[in-house]
Amino acid sequence: MRKVKIKSMEDIEALPEGEWVEVPKGLHAKFYYEVSKKGDKLMITLPKGVSKKLKGELFAFFDDDKIVIEKA
Repeated sequence: MRKVKIKSMEDIEALPEGEWVEVPKGLHAKFYYEVSKKGDKLMITLPKGVSKKLKGELFAFFDDDKIVIEKA
């Protein structure tokens, strides 16, 4: 495993997919995406590539002040 300094979202996205990464002191990050509401629908615009990974049936629920989305 090689050491990599993370300075941006691009650095995180460049990490090898499907491989483990070690974060000894943890990773504290907040990701903000565009959120809009249309009637009873909440629409979240995700970065490129993320929606491809989440395609298919999804299940969403509230956990305190968070919305958790899982593959069904």
